[in-house]
Amino acid sequence: LGNANYVGSAGARLGLDIGGSAGGLTSDRLVLGGNASGSTALNLNFLTGSAIVDQDGVLIVDAGTATGTPFAIGGQSSFGLINFGLRQTGGDTFLVSTVDDAVFDSLVVNQMVKETAWQAVDAHIACSASRRSRGDTDSSPLSLCGQLYASNDRVGGSRTGNAFGSSFDFNDRRKTEREGAQLEVGFKAGGNFEIGLTGGYTHAETDLRSGSGIDISGRNYGAYAQFGGDSGLYAGIVGQRGEFDVRFGNGDI
Repeated sequence: LGNANYVGSAGARLGLDIGGSAGGLTSDRLVLGGNASGSTALNLNFLTGSAIVDQDGVLIVDAGTATGTPFAIGGQSSFGLINFGLRQTGGDTFLVSTVDDAVFDSLVVNQMVKETAWQAVDAHIACSASRRSRGDTDSSPLSLCGQLYASNDRVGGSRTGNAFGSSFDFNDRRKTEREGAQLEVGFKAGGNFEIGLTGGYTHAETDLRSGSGIDISGRNYGAYAQFGGDSGLYAGIVGQRGEFDVRFGNGDI
């Protein structure tokens, strides 16, 4: 527009084709030598290859000066797990792209599955300790142990991670509610040696700082063998198979 001024009036819109290359984002550009003011909504048309991370951004408005914040994204501002935003430097406006925190939430899913599996193992360990404490006072060859458990915990915090070749700060703070049940039936084969079957149900639901939610439910079954009494040396082994249903969602993506 040469040295002319630009004033965005009510309902003003500017359409831009957004692409990507090895060097970062590419875009159409508005060039004016005068002042940019008013309010203009940017309609971004994402082309193939635009879903890349470019924290430096691409210049989309090259103006001599600017009054206030004359440009704002008016439509879609994300492409999957890539978030787009504007950065204004003097009269220039850049379009930048960063990774959504939900990218790192997928790491939490793996951790939660492990934690949920260990809930069943912890319940078995509690039952094992209960059986040893009976010593020789229980003459019955059969044993039955049931465990019901529930808990709430808050973990996580500010961290730094790498994705798409760049380093990002994110927060994996999460609140988790857990509950489950474990049932074991054992047979005292002789002395303090016992074998048995174990099975149970586990469930965990967590809400992450990013807005994502993870819901895990599962069942487990297996067999165990243990030796030992109320005091002295003891040993045990357990083999379990777990099957889990994992649901992961983020309403903003």
